[in-house]
Amino acid sequence: GNVVVVAPSSVASPPPSPSPLKTIAIDWFLPADIGEEDAYPDRRVRVGDSVVFTWIDSHNVYIHPSRTCDTDGSILVGAEGLNATYTFQESDVGVVVFACDVESHCLLGQVIKFTVRKRSDGHSHVSDSPSPTTPSAPISSSASTIGFVAGHILVALFFTF
Repeated sequence: GNVVVVAPSSVASPPPSPSPLKTIAIDWFLPADIGEEDAYPDRRVRVGDSVVFTWIDSHNVYIHPSRTCDTDGSILVGAEGLNATYTFQESDVGVVVFACDVESHCLLGQVIKFTVRKRSDGHSHVSDSPSPTTPSAPISSSASTIGFVAGHILVALFFTF
């Protein structure tokens, strides 16, 4: 009884596991302060994932629709003195750029780009997993076919002599 219950649940649980929700912690600081030019490499996330910005000094977090340090249409995520959490939405699919709008912090490197993909791409992992299996299936079947043919040739050679 238990084996039957365990087997379906173990079969059912892999589809969500390729892309569990994740939270990315960002230590939000002015890269120039530590002489680190590329302190914020581009990140990849999925809809539903979150980013948490924490900082000590005078900083804030804005989404920049311009994807540059241009503040036109920028959206406040976290004001000065507060940490900020942002959860990626369906409407964010594509590229989202966060920046600090205090003085020239963005121009000084306090900016980070996230590439956001749909959570449903997890389903493509399900359809992707047969793809690697599909090429290997003909390979293994052709290998067994070769073994089968080779076996018959050996048998034929054996009986010929």
